[in-house]
Formats: sequence, C-alpha cells, structure tokens
Amino acid sequence: MSIIEKALDKSAGQEEPRKRRARPKEPPLQNSPPQSTPTAGRDERVHAEPPLLDPLKQSLIEPDTAPTATKKRRPEVTRKTLKQVTLNLARLNAAGIITPDSRRAELVEQFRAIKRPLLMKAAQSSDKRVPKGNLVLVTSAVPREGKTFTAVNLAMSIAMELDHTVLLVDADVAKSDVSRLLGIQESEGLADYLAQPERSLSELLITTDIPKLTVLPAGRQRTNVTELLASDHMRNLVDEFGRRYPDRIVVIDSPPLLAASGASVLAHLVGQTVLVVEAIRTPQSAVREALSLLTDVRNVGLVLNKNRGNQGLVYQYGSYYAHSSDVR
Repeated sequence: MSIIEKALDKSAGQEEPRKRRARPKEPPLQNSPPQSTPTAGRDERVHAEPPLLDPLKQSLIEPDTAPTATKKRRPEVTRKTLKQVTLNLARLNAAGIITPDSRRAELVEQFRAIKRPLLMKAAQSSDKRVPKGNLVLVTSAVPREGKTFTAVNLAMSIAMELDHTVLLVDADVAKSDVSRLLGIQESEGLADYLAQPERSLSELLITTDIPKLTVLPAGRQRTNVTELLASDHMRNLVDEFGRRYPDRIVVIDSPPLLAASGASVLAHLVGQTVLVVEAIRTPQSAVREALSLLTDVRNVGLVLNKNRGNQGLVYQYGSYYAHSSDVR
C-alpha cells in the first residue's frame, strides 16, 4: 500500500468517530406517554377533570366507576352506610307508642284522624297542598304536655302509610326525649351537624327496623342551641328536606314555645305546625301566649292531649288560624 493510500485510510478512520460525537443518540425518556400524531382538522382541547360532588350528595350515589388512572388523582370517596337500630317494639307498645302490631285500636284511630289533614296538605297531587307541607313541627306551650309522645306516635302512624316515608328529627336538644323514648343510644345528631357544617348528614341519620322510619337524634347538648336552630345552616337543612324528599314527611319535635325562642324560629321554617295542649292542666294564658308567637305562621293545628272521654284518654285535633284570638 502506498503512503497516499495509508494516509487516506487513516483520515477516514478518524472522521467516523467525529461524526458520532457530533450527533449523539438521545436517551429514551422514562415513563413518557406515547406520542400521538395529531389528525388534521381535529380540535385538540385539554379537558379538566369534573369537580367532586358535595360530600352529602356523594354519599348517596353509587360507588365511583371512573377509570383507575383518574381515581389515583382524587381523594378516596366511600359510600356512606346509615346506622341502624332495632327498636324494642314490645317496650314501645307498653309505653303507649303505636307499633306495626299495635293492639291499641282506639289510639291508632285517633292518630289516623290527626295525620290525615296533615298528609292532605303535604301530598303533591292534593288541591289542599301547602308550601313545605311535608315539613311538620310538633311543639307545645310549656314542657310536659306530651309533644314528644305526640311527635313519635305521629311519625309511627305515618310510617304505616303506603306512599310516604318519615324522618323524625329531635330538635329539642336540651331534653333529647325522642332518643330516650325510642331507646336510641346515640350521642351525635342535629346539634353536631349544625355546629360542624363540614359534617355529612348521612353519618348522623339512623334507620330503624320499621322500614319507612328514619331518625335524626338531637346530638350533644350545647350552650348555643338556640343560635344553632336559628342559623342559616338550619334554614338550609330544612329547605333541603323539603326540596329533596317531596314524598317524605319530616316530623320535627321542637322545644316548647315558651321555654326556648328557637321553637318559634323553627315554626317559620316549616309548612305545618302542631301545637299540643294538655287538657285541664295547661292554663289558657299559656296557650294564648304560645299562639301569639305564631301570628305569622299559617297552617297551625291543635292537639288536645289527655282529654278524658268515656273510654279513657282521647286525642282531639283541630285547626287554628293565627288571625283568630279566641282560644277556649
């Protein structure tokens, strides 16, 4: 080989590495998504993930069926399971509470007479329907007139209807008589929900072995219960009950009108109010004063409790309109 040929070979051997150094091979990207070739004329928008639902609404829907990749980027959401209690029906029956197998035919019939006008004003198809008619407040002028007894029996009687379910709300936080009467050992309820707006209501509702009866206990006693009952949060809760469940009757056991100012506030949030008056014992002056707090409230009914007739205790129900001043 001539000197010229050797020089050419040497020059070619040095040029090849120089070309490789000038155009180094790029290392592959780790976990990079496959690149897609855009299609001509296709609108390529970036779609944001839909916002999470409100916790209360989220707890009432079916479990999330979003793709796995999407779930990893969202906080874990679980379906809420309502608490359930088994009522001691024999004990309730002995205490004078209506049960599905109750043999107190007279008491059952009397509460049928009480609930019928209430249901007529609550029914969607009724020409007598009133706004928020499915929201019924049960109260009294003074304590120990039998309002809780009336509220529980009214709820039990409505739960036997074919077309309605019942939510029994204990708003008399100071006494919590609904839970005591039903034997529900639950410390949390309405007051806790109002004091902690971030709580989910479904965590506090209690279902019973009576299929159409659900209970919201009073909750822990608080010094500002009156303010909680008068809050916008309570107003929004009552409005939500009225809108979301038109076929559900919400029976609210309220504090006595003359014992707590929160009772008159609640009466202005519902569509119907039942005032329980104990026969003979309750002074007319107390009844008049209680009714004076309901002058702006329509659809007020009176239940005369413990009225002794020829066959024992008789519960009488009548309508009262706030514009009248005669109470006899």
